This record gives sequence, C-alpha cells and structure tokens, in this order.
Amino acid sequence: MFFGLPYLPENFVSDAFDDILSEAPKHKKCTEFANYVLENYIDTEQFPPSMWAEEPNGTKRTTNGAESYHSQLRFEFYMPHPSVFQVVRFYVFRLMF
Repeated sequence: MFFGLPYLPENFVSDAFDDILSEAPKHKKCTEFANYVLENYIDTEQFPPSMWAEEPNGTKRTTNGAESYHSQLRFEFYMPHPSVFQVVRFYVFRLMF
C-alpha cells in the first residue's frame, strides 16, 4: 500500500499514510520505516508531498530515457520476446506511417 502514495493528490498523502499505519504490523522494522518516511517525506520541508505526489495524468514518471522507451515499446508487441523479423517489421511500418 505504501508504494501507492506517489499516485495520490498531495493533499491526500498524509491521511492515506495514517490509514496505512493503522493497518501496518506493529514490528520494530515497520515502525522504523514508517518514522523514516514520516520524517523525510510526509512532514518535511526538504521533500514535501508536493514534490513527489501526483495523480496519474499521462505524464512520464521516469527520468531514465531508456527505461521510458522500453516501457512504451513493450506495449507494441504481444509477446515478451518478439523475433527479429517482428521487430524489423514494426520499425519499417513505423517509419512509413
């Protein structure tokens, strides 16, 4: 559940984090992690939710160009390992149209 926080509007992050904490196991490591997130990403001026929380709206959420390209390209093929011929056919078709 924690990893969904960046996809919420910034004004929902604090309440959602509180909801997650209410469901989280009461283990020492979980408490340490929750305190770290709270101090560094929820209740902070250095990395406030306005800096990293945003509703999905079609914007790219990666700074790695190769990762972004691969992510878009994998939806063009209907199998995990297309043959060389399928890849060439895709690029030829893309260049033509």
